[in-house]
This record gives sequence, structure tokens and C-alpha cells, in this order.
Amino acid sequence: MGLFINTSDHPDVYKNEQPLYETNQLFSRNDYLSELLIEQQKPMLP
Repeated sequence: MGLFINTSDHPDVYKNEQPLYETNQLFSRNDYLSELLIEQQKPMLP
């Protein structure tokens, strides 16, 4: 799917015409145990 930019309604939207040299993020690592422990250490609000 490509990106559609409606230039007639929004002419000020910027579109980069040059190629991107950065790669997309290849992976994500989540540490659910650490997140759980941090959430448990937060004080309870009344």
C-alpha cells in the first residue's frame, strides 16, 4: 500500500522525495517480568 497525500486539500503536507537510508527496526524486546515488578512497586492511589 502506498502513501496518499491529498495536495488539493492539504498543500502544506511535506513529502520527502529523497530515499531513506535508515533501516526500519528489525526487532523489539519486551521484558514483561521487569514491567510487572515496576508496576507492583508503584504506590496505590486511594
